[in-house]
Amino acid sequence: MTIQRKSSVVTVHSGASSTGASEFRIDGRVVNWDEYNGKLRSLGILVKARNFLVFQGDVESIASKNPKEFTALLEQISGSEELKREYDDLEEKKAVAEEKSALVYQKKRTIVMERKQKK
Repeated sequence: MTIQRKSSVVTVHSGASSTGASEFRIDGRVVNWDEYNGKLRSLGILVKARNFLVFQGDVESIASKNPKEFTALLEQISGSEELKREYDDLEEKKAVAEEKSALVYQKKRTIVMERKQKK
């Protein structure tokens, strides 16, 4: 596969060697899996998410998914599933902060009302 970016062209390839072992190449140079995967990640291709190839049977499999499964697949492909836990934690902190803010605002209103009544 050849990937063209602004001013550079990168060729990546994966296949099996004559011994049957996996072989990974970047611009014709044999590299290990970590370097190959790292290069693809730097190009925005997430091998784990399978977002750059359509494997046999994937189209039918995707078409038969229910909405929840389809959403989960999209989150996997986009890489957002890796951020889900952090997002949920931040969403919870936001809700707590909003609740505290509402309580402080209500307390302020009560104090202002009490001041007006005392005058």
